[in-house]
Amino acid sequence: MNTSKLKLPIGIIVACISLVIIAGIANGVMDTLQFHYGKSVFPQGPEETFLGGSHQFWHPDLSWRNKYQDGDPDKGPAFFLSTTALVFLTDGWHLFQFIMLSAFQLAIIIPFVHFLRLPWWIGLVGLIPAKVFFGIGFALMYSWVLIEQRENPDQTTIKQ
Repeated sequence: MNTSKLKLPIGIIVACISLVIIAGIANGVMDTLQFHYGKSVFPQGPEETFLGGSHQFWHPDLSWRNKYQDGDPDKGPAFFLSTTALVFLTDGWHLFQFIMLSAFQLAIIIPFVHFLRLPWWIGLVGLIPAKVFFGIGFALMYSWVLIEQRENPDQTTIKQ
């Protein structure tokens, strides 16, 4: 078997490794927001900002409401697709999740673009089906398979 065609140029290897590092950085931001917000550099009060985002954008205890009109889930989405495809525009956690997933997806797509000798822009277009397929898998588990239909959906007691 001739393996000379399977060799990746160093630039592609560096790009893919860099994208995985970016994904790790984004995941670190996500976990800091979720689990160590009070000890972080993120705004600790409504008067503070970080990278142009307010306490309302960064703090996960508050920011989850940004995807809804007036912060109220009963009023529906704040704007078109704010609870699904464009949720990354509503808060810091989802923004960095978008960055993390995009970096991983590009790190997977780039070698295919190279090996199949496709134009570079196909890699960016390839993000669309990658995000759609990922979203389908997520929605199946999050909204259907792992959710029990209970009489009282607000019941959150933990069984020991």
